[in-house]
Amino acid sequence: MGFTSNDPYADLNEYWAGLDYGQLTNEGKRQHYALGQFSRKRYSNWLPATYSSKDIYAQTTDVDRTHMSAQANLYGLYTAIGNQVWRKSVNWQPIPLHPANRKVFRTLPTDCSKYTALKQEVDSNEEYTNIDKTYADLYRYISQNTNTPNVTLDVIYTLWDSLLIEDQVGYALPSWTSSLYPEPIQTLAAKCGHDSNAFAILSTVGHKPTVPVPFAVSLWFELRRADSDHVVNLWMKSGDQFTQLSINGCALDCPLSEVKKLLSDVTIDEETYDSICKSD
Repeated sequence: MGFTSNDPYADLNEYWAGLDYGQLTNEGKRQHYALGQFSRKRYSNWLPATYSSKDIYAQTTDVDRTHMSAQANLYGLYTAIGNQVWRKSVNWQPIPLHPANRKVFRTLPTDCSKYTALKQEVDSNEEYTNIDKTYADLYRYISQNTNTPNVTLDVIYTLWDSLLIEDQVGYALPSWTSSLYPEPIQTLAAKCGHDSNAFAILSTVGHKPTVPVPFAVSLWFELRRADSDHVVNLWMKSGDQFTQLSINGCALDCPLSEVKKLLSDVTIDEETYDSICKSD
């Protein structure tokens, strides 16, 4: 979350309990705790209620809010019971949280020159330049009301993000925003959701979102044994909704071998990745 220069709620101490930019709010903690509880209920038939390092290996990116999100999630999943209660009247227990394995998960590869070059190509292609032309009047309106000289899609996303959060916590939004929030900037914000991991994964499996991905949305890839093979199911949890999604058209119990074929053009091994990033 960021603020425009004249945002009435930009004072972090007065309006955000002293939280710094990008930190997890109490509502975010509650959402991730609830996710952990949901996992506990869904997998209760085979995931023991007591924590064991043999059952789970939790990973997170090295960002404050993702560490805190994961900790809250694990608290909901493994509430201390029995002999794992280590302090009277406290049902939280420490559970190891490991750095994300770069073979499994990466953040945006901003240190990869090839990625930077390709992103610049995308940002300057006809689709995106046409967006700028189509919404030129809106850009000017936002510029005038936020004192932002150069409005881009990234600025739009930041504005949408801050207005959404302020709206959700019950703050009265400035009157000038009524003509653009939630629409049309919601639709525009979705077009630049490239910094969202959930957005990227959904687009990869054939479900490109038309609106920004909600907070605390989660994607669940379930690998199960079926006879002599393995099958994959994909689910998305957003709020109280838990929805099964196809993987590029392959729905319930998609064979693992088929999933690999369907995603072969968007998957890459570590060696190839490093080679591409080192090339000119």
